[in-house]
Amino acid sequence: MLGFVNYVISLRYVEAAISNSSLLVDCMRWSQGHRWSHHPAHPPPRQPCTELVEAAASAVCSLAVDKQGRVWAWGTSKRGQLGLGPDTTHTLAALPIPGLEGIAHVACGWGHAAAVTYDGELWTWGYPQHGRLGHSFATHPSQEAESEVMSRCVWAPRRVSALEGVSIKQVVCGADHTLAVTSDNQLLSFGDSSLQQLGRSAEELPGSLASTPEASSWLVNNADGSSLPICKVAAGLAHCLALTPDGLLYSWGWNAAGCLGLGEPGRHQHDVSRPTQVYGVPHNPNGVIAAGRAHSMLLSEDLLPDPVEEPPQVKGTSTQLFAWGSGAQGRLGSGTQIGCIQPELCDALEGQPMLHVACGYDHTLVLARAV
Repeated sequence: MLGFVNYVISLRYVEAAISNSSLLVDCMRWSQGHRWSHHPAHPPPRQPCTELVEAAASAVCSLAVDKQGRVWAWGTSKRGQLGLGPDTTHTLAALPIPGLEGIAHVACGWGHAAAVTYDGELWTWGYPQHGRLGHSFATHPSQEAESEVMSRCVWAPRRVSALEGVSIKQVVCGADHTLAVTSDNQLLSFGDSSLQQLGRSAEELPGSLASTPEASSWLVNNADGSSLPICKVAAGLAHCLALTPDGLLYSWGWNAAGCLGLGEPGRHQHDVSRPTQVYGVPHNPNGVIAAGRAHSMLLSEDLLPDPVEEPPQVKGTSTQLFAWGSGAQGRLGSGTQIGCIQPELCDALEGQPMLHVACGYDHTLVLARAV
């Protein structure tokens, strides 16, 4: 019995949920149709109960933030994603990451991870290819070869000094890139741009050094150079979603199977280099957005009339879920495997009070309120 759960995450084969008692209540891995539970044949010694407030996962490791602002890591990473140093590339037991204190949020990509402090500092670690860490940059394209990049792996968290004096409120990681939202609603992007996932200048072609150490070049604007205020972002494998303070939804990057939701026939075969507005959804700055490998989800803000009767951790629920992109394996929740190139309401869940949505690579989790 889980009781009330108020947060779920999902990436590729790893899933987790945090209950309103701040406990990590489930974590499991799926691969090739076989389930590996978090109870191994020879479990590690039990850790003292630690109250958690947030979690993130990649395909190989998991991170969690506790109420004291510490980050715990477990799993496997040969590229430093655990943040536990070069001598710890695998652990069954959750271990605290040394040197990280006062952490509010964490995120995982493929081989890299990021954390934001209560004071708005951004820390990153792991695999540095294409500048996805915001530091440890290559100085020549030849240094982006696998063997060269491995020699630059960052095995312990490092503050992104290029953002000195810039307050960050949210960070998300795609497979090979990173997005950060500042406290004044500016969007910064760095990392790989081969599928236009950075949402920046068109001259950043595949194979070039997409990100540079100058943070001034990381700013994401409109195509005409005007400011584009962003309050919330989500990153999939190589596509991105963003909400503005006015509740407008934007997307850009890899448009596989129409996962950008732009709804133009034929355009689903092309990547989109700049943030482009998605139509056909409510204008909702408090919505929940999520992105998978080639599908996207939006949980709209449609508050129930009885918030005073809800548990303290549940401040509102939504009753509309929009889905678009690839429908393979039923990831859109439509009851079929047919995809769509623009947002469509998930009829099966319409009217169901929902709290959160999360996308794995090829599946979706929705956290619903018991009724």
